[in-house]
Amino acid sequence: MSKSKTSIFVVISSATLLLILLSTPFPVVASESTITIRGKAMLEEATDHSGITIEVWLNGQSWNVVASTTTAVDGSYMMDNVPPLSGNDFYSVIASKEDYSGDQYTIWSSEAPPGSTVEVPDLILHGRKWVAFNWVYQPNGTTDLYSDNLPSGTTILYSIDPFPRGFIFSTATRTGVVADLYFSDSEDCPYSFLANNGSGGIHDMGAVPMESVAEAPDASLGVGLYEFYNCLDTPAVIGHTYCIVTRDGAHYAKIHIIVPPTALSISQRDFRLLPKENMVLTATLTFDGKPLANKTVSWHASSGTISPLYHETNSAGQISAIFTAPEIYSPDPVIISASFAGEGNKYSESSDNSFCTLLFAVLTFNKIDGTPLANAEIYYGYSSDQITNYLGTTNDEGKIELENSDFGGRTIYFKTSDGRYMGSTSISSTGGEATVKLTEVSQFPILWVIATIAVVVIAIGVVVLIKKSN
Repeated sequence: MSKSKTSIFVVISSATLLLILLSTPFPVVASESTITIRGKAMLEEATDHSGITIEVWLNGQSWNVVASTTTAVDGSYMMDNVPPLSGNDFYSVIASKEDYSGDQYTIWSSEAPPGSTVEVPDLILHGRKWVAFNWVYQPNGTTDLYSDNLPSGTTILYSIDPFPRGFIFSTATRTGVVADLYFSDSEDCPYSFLANNGSGGIHDMGAVPMESVAEAPDASLGVGLYEFYNCLDTPAVIGHTYCIVTRDGAHYAKIHIIVPPTALSISQRDFRLLPKENMVLTATLTFDGKPLANKTVSWHASSGTISPLYHETNSAGQISAIFTAPEIYSPDPVIISASFAGEGNKYSESSDNSFCTLLFAVLTFNKIDGTPLANAEIYYGYSSDQITNYLGTTNDEGKIELENSDFGGRTIYFKTSDGRYMGSTSISSTGGEATVKLTEVSQFPILWVIATIAVVVIAIGVVVLIKKSN
C-alpha cells in the first residue's frame, strides 16, 4: 500500500473511532472534589410534579445559594458538581413552589464527603389551605361571651405566606407576624390552630353551636403547652366551637369553624325588557374578595330562556349568559338566578338573583320630521278632547316605557304638557314598540284673533277722535 493511501486510511479510521466514542453514552460520575445531590420533590394531591424549584443553601442562608434546579414531571432532580462541605458547615436542600408550603432537608458535612452522591428523602409540598370562622371577642377581660354588642365577625386565615395566617381579636386584624391565633397545615401540624404567641392558648369546646358557649372557661384551668388552653397544634374541625385566651393572657374570645364562604353576584340586578328581547347577564364568583376561577356556575330563569345553563368561570371569576324574555307579556317579574353548588368543605355554596320586569310597550315620541321629542312631559287620554292623564317624561331618545297592558288594543291620544304637540296611535293588544308622531299645533289662529281685536280697537279709537274734532 502506498504512503498516501496509508495516510488516508489512518485519517478515516481515526474519524470513525472518534464518532464511535462520541456516540457511546458514559455514566455521569461526580468529580472527586465535588458532591452530587439527588432526590424527588412532590406536590400534595398532584400527578404532575414538574417545575418545583430546588435550591441548596449553605448553612441555611437564603442568600448563599450554591446550586439550583427544577424537578421533572415525576418530581426527580439531580445537581452535580456541588462544592463539598467542610468543618461544621451544612447544606439545606429547599423545595418551593408558588401556592405551596415548602419542604427542606439538611445535609451535614459528615454525610457528604467529596466524590459522594447524597440521596435526599422525598420532599413533600402541601398546597395552600385555609380555614374560615365566625368570632366573638370580649374586650373587658371577663369570660362573658354572650352579651349583646360584643365585637364579632367572620375571618379567613391561610396556611402559607404571603396570605394572612394570624388574627388579632382586639383590632379584628389579619396578620402574618404577631397574633392571638394562627392557622397551619404541615406534616407536623395538619390543618390546625396554633397559639404559641406569648400567654395565649385555645381549647376545643366540641361540635356545639357558637351561641351555646356563653362563657369561656377560666384561664386558671391552665394555659400553655398541652394545658387546657393549648398553645400548640389544635385540630381545626368544621362545626366545632373553640375558646381562646389571647396572647396577652388577659382576654377571651370564641370562634366557630364554618365552610369557607363564597360570594356570587349578578351585575345586572334589575332590568326591563319587552317580550322576546334579550340581555347579556354576567355573574362573578369570589372567595375572600378574590375571583374564583374554573368553578361551575348554573343559571335558571322562572320564565323565558337562558343560555348556556351552566359554564365554568374564567380567570376573573365571571360567567356570562344570554337571557331572552318570554314571548307573551306578564305583569309578574321574571326571576333569574345564578348558583354555585360549593365544593365540599373547601368552598361554600352561594347564589344571587336578578329581576326582569316585562314591559308591555315602548313608545317613541317623534316630531313630524322624525326627530325625537326628548325630555317632554306627555299626557294621554282615550279621546282627543280628554287628554288629562299623565303618562311620563320622555328620555333623551323620546321614549317612554309602559308596564300597563290596559293600553293594548286601543287608540290612545297624546299631547305635551304645554299643548304644543298632539297626536295619537293604536297599540297592539300584545304590546310591543310603537312610534307616535306628534304634530305641532299651529299658533297662527290665536295670533290672528289678537291682531284683529287690536285693529278693531284702533279703528274705534280713530272714529272717536274724528267725532270729537267735529
